[in-house]
Amino acid sequence: MLRIIECIADQGSTFELKPKFARNILTILARLDGVPVGFVGNQPLHMAGVIDTKAVDKAARFISLCDAFHLPLIFMVDTPGFLPGPASERQGLVRHSGKLLYELGMSSVTKVAIVIRKAYGLGYFAMCGGRSFNADYSVGWPTAEFCAMGIEGAVNIVYRREIMAAPDPEQKRREILAHFRERISALAGASGFGVDDIIDPRDTRPLLIQILETMGLERNDYMPPKKHGIVPV
Repeated sequence: MLRIIECIADQGSTFELKPKFARNILTILARLDGVPVGFVGNQPLHMAGVIDTKAVDKAARFISLCDAFHLPLIFMVDTPGFLPGPASERQGLVRHSGKLLYELGMSSVTKVAIVIRKAYGLGYFAMCGGRSFNADYSVGWPTAEFCAMGIEGAVNIVYRREIMAAPDPEQKRREILAHFRERISALAGASGFGVDDIIDPRDTRPLLIQILETMGLERNDYMPPKKHGIVPV
């Protein structure tokens, strides 16, 4: 993902914040045609890009920083979702996730989401995918996959009895997987997951530059009037 961001941004303009902390998510300051922006990207080379407690803290802080300095936010999505399990519960993942969702909801700068590959479950929405947090533009690459959860795990759980009862369980499992893979493709996802378009990866940089020129750096405030936001605890 770091290489993808470096190819999209102006040459030599990327500056990664906290590169050794929560390496499963990237927070990068960069420029696009000279305009300063902030990139938030899942890093599938570390923990498969899953979102854990450290990742939500890192991303929430970065989104707040960019919003404070009027930097448009670009989300590069490739995540299987949030990290499940007792360890995550002990670390307060649900409570910490509130910080990320809060900062996304409060931010007023231009936001663009680009789905590179996996866009699964709440992880998709936590990366500003679709219409979850009023993104100005949401697109996917042809390699994008939209699903409520990892399809392999879903098939193993939901179709367990049917698979085990088949003469050849592994063959049956492959048939079910093939059936559902057709339904999580980029084009299928574009029809039901709030995606504006499926684009050629080579068009990503010029499209982002065009969006920033059209939308400007900051949107009109759509939030109801109030003295200040309420930070989740």
